[in-house]
Amino acid sequence: MEDGGTRCVIVEREYAPTECHGAIRLRDCAEAVRGRHQLPVLAGRAFACLPDAPLVFLDIETTGLAGGRARTPFSSGVESSTMRGSARGRCSCADTARNGRCWLRCRHTWMTPARSSRSTGKTFDVPIIETRYLFNRLSFPFGHLPHLDMLHTARRLWRREGSCALQALEQALLGVTREGDVPGAEIPSRYLQYVRTGDVRPLAPVLQHNRLDLLSLAVLTARAICMAEEGRPRPRDAGERLGLGGLYDRAGLQARAMECYVSAAGEEVDREARIEALRRLALQLRRERRHHEAASVWQQC
Repeated sequence: MEDGGTRCVIVEREYAPTECHGAIRLRDCAEAVRGRHQLPVLAGRAFACLPDAPLVFLDIETTGLAGGRARTPFSSGVESSTMRGSARGRCSCADTARNGRCWLRCRHTWMTPARSSRSTGKTFDVPIIETRYLFNRLSFPFGHLPHLDMLHTARRLWRREGSCALQALEQALLGVTREGDVPGAEIPSRYLQYVRTGDVRPLAPVLQHNRLDLLSLAVLTARAICMAEEGRPRPRDAGERLGLGGLYDRAGLQARAMECYVSAAGEEVDREARIEALRRLALQLRRERRHHEAASVWQQC
């Protein structure tokens, strides 16, 4: 794509409803997304989302983790899903120091139809993109969108998996094993090689990496929505029951939260999870002034 003498590399991929990501069919994810009224449960707050608006998933790649201009975004992906079950993944890459406006124009075109977005880092992806708008003396057009940071939701649901990194979760929960994926440590050097030489070939694995991140983000969001919808599919273990109970608790759904805690407290195999479930259950009973029941639960602890 060229715009006013600047250019941006774009890769676009359309996914059919019958395609799978790991063990999950995209059609099943689309059906889960129809329960988007559960998004406030995941966010733990008011979350306005129009029923017919596309869901947009956002992920970026940067030159590093340092602050300020040392952390420059150069590649980003946007994936939107439809009610029919298809999905479209778009990844763009550019030398944002020279071609930043063209890169931002792609973001604006792809995200304009959205009414809500989600990413793996509200404190990372969105502020960095907003900073690029400011560097280019442009107003940030997406500050009004409600945004769900799936990293926080994943930590509440799956922290007992050991790691809530996206690739760790996709392997543990979705059955996805990446083959030939570019290591994250190589991504900045590949970008700098592109800036020096103008050769886009080293960026092909980076765009593939970004595309897989987007797909995993969308499928994990669908799984979390399914769990928030009356607990379907059933949580796999006491850890997921605890996490789901915590989400319900933050959303003000105390009856559902107590059901999850009672279920997790009956898990004899995972002693640590059982004790935590009993503690949360006792606190909930105390808040409801059911002191005798709370005392009995404390004694079990």
